[in-house]
Amino acid sequence: MNRRILQISTALRRALGVLLIAAVLLNCLNIATRYFFDFSILSADELQVFAMVAIAFLGTICVSAERQHLRMDVLRQAVGPRFRRVLDVLESLVTVAICGLMGWVSWQFVARVYRLGQRSGMADLPMWIPHATVTLAFTATALLALMRLVHLCRRDTGDDA
Repeated sequence: MNRRILQISTALRRALGVLLIAAVLLNCLNIATRYFFDFSILSADELQVFAMVAIAFLGTICVSAERQHLRMDVLRQAVGPRFRRVLDVLESLVTVAICGLMGWVSWQFVARVYRLGQRSGMADLPMWIPHATVTLAFTATALLALMRLVHLCRRDTGDDA
């Protein structure tokens, strides 16, 4: 299953790279139309902000899947393997709790924005779409941490086979 998660992470990373390139191209197009044709794409800035938020939050899924997140591991390096396992379990528990809570709270917000039919000012994009990227990121990170926690617990009981 870890291999499949890494494949999904790689595909997501590539999609986010394409989104970044699209945002840069939109910016370049907006600059060109503004200076050469005295015309500005009014929704360009708004769409670029939505793209950057999506890249930042959805990128956390890749970071979590590849276990490349920042961590204070001075204590972890100073202790033995048994206590490292305890720290790993605690880290996973805290991640599940915090990201799970944030996923739930952001889902409630997205549902409210969806019900209200709120749209962005310039691009007229339904606002639940950019906000849903935050929900997706927190939920996926919580699920990845839960999978890690299950894996750590199975290793403790010898069910790793």
